[in-house]
Amino acid sequence: MEATRGEALETVRLLSGERGWDTREYREAASFGEETPLGRIYLELEVGVPDGLRSLQALERQPYQWRVRHFRPGDLRELLVRLTPAGQPYGFRLRLPELLPGPELSSTEAQRVAERLAEEDWGFRPELHELVEATREVTAGGRADHLFVYRQSALGVGELEPRVRIGLSGAELTEFSPTVYVPPEFQRRLDAIRSPNQRLALAGWTLFLALFVLVGGGGGALYLLRSQSLTVRAPAVVGFGGAGLVALSFPNDLPLAWMGYNTAWSPHLFLLRQWGGAVAVFLVGGVLLTWLLAVAEGLGRLAFPGHVRSWDVGRPGVASSLPGMGLVLGGYLLALFQVAFVVHFYGAVSARPGWWTPPEALLQPDLLATYVPALVAVSGSLGSALWEESVFRAIPLAGAVLLGRRFGGMAGWVGLALVLQALVF
Repeated sequence: MEATRGEALETVRLLSGERGWDTREYREAASFGEETPLGRIYLELEVGVPDGLRSLQALERQPYQWRVRHFRPGDLRELLVRLTPAGQPYGFRLRLPELLPGPELSSTEAQRVAERLAEEDWGFRPELHELVEATREVTAGGRADHLFVYRQSALGVGELEPRVRIGLSGAELTEFSPTVYVPPEFQRRLDAIRSPNQRLALAGWTLFLALFVLVGGGGGALYLLRSQSLTVRAPAVVGFGGAGLVALSFPNDLPLAWMGYNTAWSPHLFLLRQWGGAVAVFLVGGVLLTWLLAVAEGLGRLAFPGHVRSWDVGRPGVASSLPGMGLVLGGYLLALFQVAFVVHFYGAVSARPGWWTPPEALLQPDLLATYVPALVAVSGSLGSALWEESVFRAIPLAGAVLLGRRFGGMAGWVGLALVLQALVF
């Protein structure tokens, strides 16, 4: 990504003036990411990641692009411009209101006009392309809108085909979009590959909700209430604090959220919806985290009375003790080990033939467009850590110890809990 967000916005402003799109009074939003991941997935599975990226470059296609949107509330007319990572114009789409009048050209005449305008403005070369699809629609304003799809038959990688979509509304060029065509057969093959994983994930979520949330969380809460061992105050502080950080991601993502803004809504309604989502996440997430943390801490306190209590770790007398310092420092040392493990694991499997590591799990360049990029990583990680450690670690292990004391066979209960939490997680 060579061009910054500010440079991308400025490039589109200048381009709008040159092309006469007149979006001076329009709002603007920008996003950097992947337009069509299916083509990239095909190359990763069929060709390999490094060779696949080189193949996309050979097809003269950009896997990652800047997308800049110009829009105005209450106006159906809007502009979307695509730029290369270096900030060079790559394509565009201009949406016009259906009631806007315009000439009703025939398909033959419209194709001639569209090819000429695309060649003049975007360097399109009709002699290298073959028309594979053409549509024509007459709008309510009497304007004929045309869409022509071309294939560059001289290039291709496997089943992939570089294509270009050219749109003409009346006599105005309204779209030039370089794309990569992926045949439907590959989507069916991909669905077949993912189907076992999806079934496994469904089974895991079912066991998670039934055993860990309902039985562990619900049953543990009832047990603690009956024994008057449930503590809520400290879990509420931590739970609502974690949920609050996650909720802040909604206003933090506002620069990106405008990319999906429906211009039929008022901006105030859109912002109200964003803040409403944040409030809902704060309230619902806070209650759920408080419940899970309270059950996890309560069961752990009863199962391991000799351990340092979770809510006492930050107190001066406990934090300065050897057990307290050992827990904190041990956590940081373990985190370093985990980070090193994850980095080396992904590096190893990415280079291993026959293994597929989807890059979208590792790349999120749009973080840079948020107000506080670090908030996305911190809030997501903290929220996951709070509920995952409670549900998958503390509740099943403490519950197993308490069941072992009650019914005997401590080793069997703990072993079963370890296996279940590892498999389901």
